[in-house]
Amino acid sequence: MDHEDTFSFKYIFRSEEETFKFVNCMDTIWKFCGKEVVTAFDLTDFKNVCDVGGCSGAIAKLCISEYPKSKVTIFDLPEAVSMAKAHFVLPTEERISFHKGDFFKDPVPLADLYILARTLNDWKDDECLVILKNIYQSCKPGGAVLITETFLNEDKSGPVQSQLYSLVMQVATVGKQRTLSEHSKLLIMAGFQNIETRKTGKLYDAILARKPIETGPC
Repeated sequence: MDHEDTFSFKYIFRSEEETFKFVNCMDTIWKFCGKEVVTAFDLTDFKNVCDVGGCSGAIAKLCISEYPKSKVTIFDLPEAVSMAKAHFVLPTEERISFHKGDFFKDPVPLADLYILARTLNDWKDDECLVILKNIYQSCKPGGAVLITETFLNEDKSGPVQSQLYSLVMQVATVGKQRTLSEHSKLLIMAGFQNIETRKTGKLYDAILARKPIETGPC
């Protein structure tokens, strides 16, 4: 699939000031909602984590705080990585590393767990599938992907906040908010199984899906 950046990341990253505003906004959101997301499931067994589109590193910092044996790689565009390293993630946070790349074009780093926090809502269904398939290829057997979004009801009657976010996404990006079943369908198409969902009591809820463990012939 040839991906064209029809979303406004080029606009967001057009200057250091605009990049800082965007990254700082993401950082603020996860300071308020992130802990409930990373503890919605017990992620203790996932020692090697990749935060795909990890932006400021807020989720990564919460992960290493809640799970002392984990290490997190932030995978994001060069502009976001440079901003995070300069202003948001201290060099002393040795369990956080960075990997510059584009999840439409580049392989994501090998990991046990991949986190997509407010990432899929920026993109169309076929683009989301490209991202998920890319993650599936790098994910270790038995590993998983954690998706956190504000999910629509199955009949899309609400919640109002999710409907408003979806409208914003459709105006500002090529994406939208989705229902749990719509996310599940994309995950299954990418190859993931054993899909679980959790409510956090906050704006953002969570889905965990696993890559099957490879088994040999009987």
